[in-house]
Amino acid sequence: MTQPPYARTIPEELVLVCAEPAGGVVRMRGGFHRVLAGAVLAEMLVGGAIAVEGRHITQYQPFAGQDPVAAGVLARLGEAGKRRRPPSLDLAVRRIGRDAVGPVLASLTARGLLSSERRRFLGVVPYRRHRVVPPTAGQEIAARIRAAVLSPATAAERDRQLAGLLAAGGLARQVFPGPAGADVRRALRPLGRELPIARAVQRVTSSDAAAANSG
Repeated sequence: MTQPPYARTIPEELVLVCAEPAGGVVRMRGGFHRVLAGAVLAEMLVGGAIAVEGRHITQYQPFAGQDPVAAGVLARLGEAGKRRRPPSLDLAVRRIGRDAVGPVLASLTARGLLSSERRRFLGVVPYRRHRVVPPTAGQEIAARIRAAVLSPATAAERDRQLAGLLAAGGLARQVFPGPAGADVRRALRPLGRELPIARAVQRVTSSDAAAANSG
């Protein structure tokens, strides 16, 4: 699960690739935190910290890396495993929730990949606006995803997981807009249905939307 210091995790790349292409501003609307939670699980999966079968996490092992979100998730899995079987993927996505947002933004900011600016909403409510510092970072990740989904035989697993999360979270059109992105959007759809973590994100976000509409 450990990575060289220059490597970007799947959650970090999700934030970078979904930033606004023009100004690089990071906007996490709607259920983005659910997709980010799925990205944390995907990073743990490709790193060998968890195993997944169907809708369930079937195995997990202590986390050797420095990601506090993943370490916290595995600690909770360990506690749950003492009492009962580990939680379903859906429940894990819900439990991680917004806890992933702060650490991912902080990690990117500390490494100089995001800038952070204090702002006030309506001149009253304070918040921080984050902007991608290397202007080509999102484009580079998008190009890699495009190559992965259009040439699946040579695709890296982490690129497949990231692509599936874009499809599951309804973010494909945001990253690959217009007629030029149509072929990529079509190729992304099967991954959103095929990959267990992406499917879990889709189920949770659909459930959230249904609950909001019924209220």
